[in-house]
Order: sequence, then C-alpha cells, then structure tokens
Amino acid sequence: MVHLLSDHLGKRHQPLYIGKWTLEHRLLRETSSPALPGNNTGAPSARSQGAMGGGGGGNYMQCLDLSHHNPHKLIVSTPASIVTVDREFEMLVRSKLTALWSHRQTLRGEGMAYEVDDFKVRIANILQGEVWKGVLVEVEYAPCGLLSAAEGVIRGFVEGLGWPAGRFTFRGRGGGRGAEGEEWSVLDTGRQYCEVLRMGWGG
Repeated sequence: MVHLLSDHLGKRHQPLYIGKWTLEHRLLRETSSPALPGNNTGAPSARSQGAMGGGGGGNYMQCLDLSHHNPHKLIVSTPASIVTVDREFEMLVRSKLTALWSHRQTLRGEGMAYEVDDFKVRIANILQGEVWKGVLVEVEYAPCGLLSAAEGVIRGFVEGLGWPAGRFTFRGRGGGRGAEGEEWSVLDTGRQYCEVLRMGWGG
C-alpha cells in the first residue's frame, strides 16, 4: 500500500525522496492502583506519574517511538498528560513495574518519506506482529507553526492528492482544532499518533 500511495503522489507532484522512516507504538494497561514511584531516569513529573498510576484500573499508557524525532527520547501519553522522556523510563516500567502495567499491543510502522515543496509526506504500513493493519500518512507543513492556520493548508493538500478517503486527524492540545496563536509542537504530533494508533487499530 505504501508503494501504491507513493506512486500516486509521484503522478500528482515531483516529490523528493528523503529516506525510510519507522515508528513503534506500545500500549500498556494499568493492572493496579498504586502510583508510580519517583525516579531519576528522565521520567515524567510527579503530576504526570499520578495520572499514570491512580484511578481504578482503567488507565492506559502509550509509548511512542518516532525515528524522525529525537532518537534518545520517547513520547509517553496517558489520559491526563503527554510528555517526552528518556528511553530508560520504558526500561524501568518493563523491568520494575510489571505488576502495575501489562503490555496490550505493539504496532510497528515502516515506510518512506518525501518532500513536496514545503510539505513533508510520510507514508507507512502499520503492522501488528506480521499482520498488516493498514496505512498511516503524516503530512507536515513546515512554514506554518500555528494550528489555526495550518489545518486548512494541510487538508487542501491531502484532498488534492486524490487518495482513497481515510480518517483525517488534526487536533490541538485540548483535543480541538487549536486556539488562535497556539503553536504546534512535537507533543501535538505525538498526541495525534497515539490517538490514531490506539483507537484506529483496536487498542
């Protein structure tokens, strides 16, 4: 599917191939209620830890690894917060906190990235184990860092590609379209990935 969409992109534009990229998304569910203990590994703040650890067994935690962002950091998302952490945090969870968090699923993405003028287009097949689950596309518009201004530009670009209809996600920090003047950050990107990968692929 990645090659099909890439071929279609090439027919509409003259994209510059900029390389392969990967993602990995791991979903964990809370198994008991104690809060995560403090640590010195670059883990989320105490406020974020409380959101991860308390609350009746219904909480989840998502760890997202994007190859085109900081290779030394993970994005960790919970229902209450989203932060970037050192990689040692996930090792701590896996080795020391298995009684609190159970692994539910891992999704991997493997794909290709292109530049089209001021846009970056990343296309990836999503796999769960060896099972193909679908295709994910990220479109980044570099000149515009404001949420309120970027959505229309990106939506117009995507619709102009003539690709098969899919789910379009564009959310700000509060879950909406972004307040006037609100600047985009890597955490906004991470939030969208986590939402799509958790809900769109059966998490």
